[in-house]
Amino acid sequence: MKLKYQLLLLALMSIVFPITGWLALKSVDKEFRLGMEQAAQSTLTSLQASLSQIINNNSSISLKGFVVEGLAHLSVDGDDSEWQGIQAYNFKDKTFQLSIKMAQFQNKLVLLIRTNDQSKDNFYTPQVVNDKIIIALADSAALYKLTFNREAEGVVTAVDVAQNLPRYQAYWHEMTGGYQLEIAFDSFQFHHLGIASINGLPQHKVTVGTLQEDGNNRIRLLPIVSQDKNLQSIINRITPMNNQLTILDDSRRIIAQSNKLPKNQQVSSWQWVITPLYQWLFVVKNNDKWFYRTKDGMAGIQISQKHEGIIYELKSMMPQGQQSMIQSLLKAGVVMLLVVFIIVVIYLLYALVLAWRIRQLNFSLQKVLDNSGQFHTIMPSNKAQDELGQLSRGIQ
Repeated sequence: MKLKYQLLLLALMSIVFPITGWLALKSVDKEFRLGMEQAAQSTLTSLQASLSQIINNNSSISLKGFVVEGLAHLSVDGDDSEWQGIQAYNFKDKTFQLSIKMAQFQNKLVLLIRTNDQSKDNFYTPQVVNDKIIIALADSAALYKLTFNREAEGVVTAVDVAQNLPRYQAYWHEMTGGYQLEIAFDSFQFHHLGIASINGLPQHKVTVGTLQEDGNNRIRLLPIVSQDKNLQSIINRITPMNNQLTILDDSRRIIAQSNKLPKNQQVSSWQWVITPLYQWLFVVKNNDKWFYRTKDGMAGIQISQKHEGIIYELKSMMPQGQQSMIQSLLKAGVVMLLVVFIIVVIYLLYALVLAWRIRQLNFSLQKVLDNSGQFHTIMPSNKAQDELGQLSRGIQ
């Protein structure tokens, strides 16, 4: 076999081991992922069934209702720019629409209520059914009803303290194609809420909002489910360790969440090698199921399922011991690949030196007789102790 083919065979055999090692690690990772996916899916199905059974046996707990989101900034002045990130609850009766946004700001319940009522009935008279917004609230002490009649642009007059109603700040804002009411209550202890908007048309009035289904336009109070401490306690109790269970409504508002994922672990001194290697070898692109914490090398899976309009989402991670085992396996693989790479480089350099010496010997053999007629009696590798040296001395 010619030397160049021998060197090519040596190079091909040198890369077989790293490729075989990578395929083996890839196969192990595939089985590991499949096992975790099946375990996480089984866990989520079990959690959903357990929570459904608890809710069916306890009528005071519900997942259907209002979800309050957090608000970073608020100024009760009719400007709704700070509300852009809050999703609205929408109600409709033919062409009449009502939009409700609710949030928590500095331990206060705040609302932004908007309708497309384009009438200009903003002068209240007891004899006429005016445009108005009715808000019903319930806390542990009582049930409250607040009525806001349509009025001119500006700050709404505060409620009389003697009426024993919740205190608030409010602003009425007239807009093109409707109006909106921005209101901030002084408390956040409400657990039920109902809202209705009345459009006092000359022929009849139109009411839209959280209404009873009997057709009598009576306000129905819905639970503020994100404030239910009993529900949060149940979620915390049933969520297993190394998991995070999140309950969301159909608009992905967080109803309740329990986070028992492992905290950031001690970072390995090999993390700077393990992280890029793991992401290069194993991270599946365009797959939102898996996530990888680059800080400590912890990997996990995220799955979700929907049941009766409620989204159940589970993040699951392995215990620290198993994560450390995988990282140790990767570290051992890195060391093995490094050793193989060094051996391959050494053999390649040896092969290059060997090829150079053979080339020099071949050149001398081709020119035994020089231009002057003198014979070469000393071969280039005459003193070498290997096979080339023996060959040179034998030729002499």
